[in-house]
Amino acid sequence: MGSEVQAGDWGGRKEVIGAVLALLAFAVGGIVVQRVLVPEATAEQVFGEQTLSDEIRENADAAAVALGGEFAGISAKTEAMAADLNSGALALADVQTRWQSELAEQTSLFGMGAMGFADGAPFFVGRLRRSDGVQYPVPLPSGAGPAADAEVAAKSVASLATYTRDTAWFHRAQFEGGAWYPPQTLFGTPEEIVIYSTPICFGGCDLKERPPDGVLAALVSLRALDYLVRNLDLGAGAEPFVVDASGALLVHGQMDLVRRRTSAHVQAWEVGDHALGEALVDVSDGRGGELGPRDDPGSGKREFLLWRPMVDAAGDATHGLVVHLPIPETIPPEQMRHWLVFRVTGGVPILVLLVILVLLLRVRSPEHLAWWAATALAVGAVVTIVGLWYAAAKHPSPPAPNDQPILSAADLANFQESWSESTEDASFVPTGIFMQSLEFQSANNVTIAGLVWQRFKSEDCDPKAPPEHPDEPDFIFPEADPGEELQISPAYSRCSTDGREHVLGWRFRALLRQDFDYLLYPFDPQEIWVRVLPREFDKNIVLVPDLLAYDRIGRSALPGLDHEVILPGWELAGSGFAYRRRAYDTDFGISDYVGQTEFPELVYTISLRRSFLGPFVGKIIPLAVAAAMLFCMLLLGTRREKFEGAFGFTALEVVLGAAALFFVVIFDHSALRDDLATTKPFYLEYFYFAMYVALVSVCANAILFAMERGRIIMFRDNLIPKIAFWPAYMLGIALVTAVIFW
Repeated sequence: MGSEVQAGDWGGRKEVIGAVLALLAFAVGGIVVQRVLVPEATAEQVFGEQTLSDEIRENADAAAVALGGEFAGISAKTEAMAADLNSGALALADVQTRWQSELAEQTSLFGMGAMGFADGAPFFVGRLRRSDGVQYPVPLPSGAGPAADAEVAAKSVASLATYTRDTAWFHRAQFEGGAWYPPQTLFGTPEEIVIYSTPICFGGCDLKERPPDGVLAALVSLRALDYLVRNLDLGAGAEPFVVDASGALLVHGQMDLVRRRTSAHVQAWEVGDHALGEALVDVSDGRGGELGPRDDPGSGKREFLLWRPMVDAAGDATHGLVVHLPIPETIPPEQMRHWLVFRVTGGVPILVLLVILVLLLRVRSPEHLAWWAATALAVGAVVTIVGLWYAAAKHPSPPAPNDQPILSAADLANFQESWSESTEDASFVPTGIFMQSLEFQSANNVTIAGLVWQRFKSEDCDPKAPPEHPDEPDFIFPEADPGEELQISPAYSRCSTDGREHVLGWRFRALLRQDFDYLLYPFDPQEIWVRVLPREFDKNIVLVPDLLAYDRIGRSALPGLDHEVILPGWELAGSGFAYRRRAYDTDFGISDYVGQTEFPELVYTISLRRSFLGPFVGKIIPLAVAAAMLFCMLLLGTRREKFEGAFGFTALEVVLGAAALFFVVIFDHSALRDDLATTKPFYLEYFYFAMYVALVSVCANAILFAMERGRIIMFRDNLIPKIAFWPAYMLGIALVTAVIFW
């Protein structure tokens, strides 16, 4: 009897070996064909040629020259004015007139001031760009503060000594000569500035004979420098920043780093970017350069790194321009996902078949071999599913490819220019948004809350007495439910310091109806969009994003979105502004309606990534447990007298157990469909479909096994259905995953 079994075993084993070899040859041939038709993506294919164009180099050189000229012009004019004060060619009483012309010529110059002690009495003369030019009394009585001026909040200064206490630009400049000093906040104001300071000596400076009388300081607005940097044409997605000779940040995409007085050297050290550290040393020594392509240690992006020094008239490096230039992927996300799907679905079967071949050489029993082979197939299917999940999460499809994104000041300028050329009497209203709260009320309803502000031109807006806030805003949310959920209330009314702009802020809360696509749930990237239209939508009024109100406008920087917003089950992936072209088939009864064809509507979008942990724990794990319990019922079905009394299930018991599982699964399935409120099937739903098929199959198998019908069912005490359960179940899910994620 034993010899017959052995012979049968060897015969079955030969058939298995032949089948596996045939499958291996078929799989290898398929992989070879797949590799030839769709080869693996190289870095050159993904990121293009990965070379810097001469145009970008020239633009970087021109940007460094322009910014360096701004700094050099300020320092040269300050030194020239100091020389005139020292020689007597310029009287202290006449500096106001001289400064008026200097401020008009130098766009980034925020103000100038001369201060010190002449003949034992303090003097202070100052002028700011946004003031009418207040001149303080000379001499200043000891212990008395300067004349009140809201622009510099000088009324809070008890004396000139207090004003200049522990300030390097005042004390060091008197003995070290003219120099630039690190960023600081203008005393008593929120204005961030850098100062160029040089000594003044009435009657001529001779430090060996007597100390200087004071200093002449030029105040440069970092806000104005930031505006200049944002308007540089350095390529799409460029992230430039400006440092001084010591490495202190002056302008950066995250201006909070500037306000915290962060050193670029420290930033480079914290992320382990040694190349950036060497570049900072180069710019301080007056050397420029470039590096790349490389992977930025800070962001992980593929990029080029450029650095250029800024030199003064003497040729000494005073500042530096550093540019992170990302290399965009030239291959669409869909194609990148296809490559990953091919690699996963082609590589895993080969590994599984190799494992089975090893098992053929090691396992003697055909029954044990079948169990091990089934395990390998099921594990391979699980690995395939996880790999496909990774492909879907790594390269999601963009939800709104037809939008025109605004990622830089240059993008906005190009849009305004093209729209002005194509239409007449276009009016652009800068509009900003700051989202403070997001909440999903249902699958298609989102409640948002935050601030919206608009800038309007004005002739005589008084900063001390701004106009009253109007009752209704000049914008609307078209998707908002006009019921009780829509709340818009005045927040603030402000005038710019020069009186040329009137800023109106509004608080809002709105319920938006959104059309989300849940096909890939729970790997479905979603995008919340907020359309903002002018109230007088029939006129050629175009809302434009107020880019200067944000430190960074790249989508990954989440402009206009509170980073602390709580959105359970979701991760914030990006935000930003875009234009969506809309065409209407009606003129709304307005004969001169201008927005009927391809009118650009401002859209603020928030990209979301669903957290996979919630659906995995709440949906997939319970389904896996249900499948395991169903397999246990199948496994314990037996006709062996030794086990039948202790473990065996009757067909009726199997059906009753499957029915209990069915009700658990169907209730969970129905609840999920109600939550998503979709009429289309979605990815995770196929897990439920697979469970339904498994439930019916196990019940049918139990009935046939009880009736002793079918050679396959009765073979070795129902061995084949038991072995085939997990491979069939997991391979079915893997096939559906590959098709949907393709």
